[in-house]
Amino acid sequence: ANAQVTLSAEITRTYLAALARRAEGDQLDHRRALEIALAKHAEERFAAGATGRQPVESALAQVARTNTEIATAKADQAVLVDALAVLIGQEPGSLDAEFAGYVDENAIPLPPDKVEIGEPAALIARRPDIRVAERQLAAATAQIGVAEAARFPKLSFLGLIGIGGGDPGDVLDPDNLTAIAVPRISWSFLDFGRAKRGVEQTQFARDAAAAEYDQTVLVALQDVEAALARFAQQRTTFANALRTARH
Repeated sequence: ANAQVTLSAEITRTYLAALARRAEGDQLDHRRALEIALAKHAEERFAAGATGRQPVESALAQVARTNTEIATAKADQAVLVDALAVLIGQEPGSLDAEFAGYVDENAIPLPPDKVEIGEPAALIARRPDIRVAERQLAAATAQIGVAEAARFPKLSFLGLIGIGGGDPGDVLDPDNLTAIAVPRISWSFLDFGRAKRGVEQTQFARDAAAAEYDQTVLVALQDVEAALARFAQQRTTFANALRTARH
């Protein structure tokens, strides 16, 4: 379950990052077209003697910087798309066609205005790390019972019980009695406290598992509180970024 949660989150992050880099590349392409037009206008003014060469050089330098940014954005997009393909079990390059061409800004989903998380306690209980810690605590608690049982005497049997023959009358024949089971009691009173120390060790392990469980729950609560605190801020930031890109 932990692997599934981690993989789902990584796929989502990679997918959105690839879309964002593609949208950024499209915005850079649009900006470069405007910069080329400005550079052309500067060259025309220079040819007409209305201005010096410096504005032309500045405009061309800005176009060159934008070209570098476009190349970086496209390289980042290619890396992210290949990573996404690997995450979903496909070969690198298999998703290139899906990300070709212009990206619609609506393809990048806006975070919802609210998230139905249900009861906070239920949300925490569903976390894989909480479930692992809970099972470890249960296993450590069960080991105490195993260690306690080792301190009590054990009843065992020596020999085998066997009655020869296949007829009912053979049971009455004492010659067919092959062996008699003799009970034996084994007691650990001469173990010099080993069983007692074993119980104490399992109790210490249980206490450590309980402390680990408490710590895991506290960390989970911290994660949830932090995620909820960042949710509204991230949604506002994303909406502002889209608004800026449109203008």
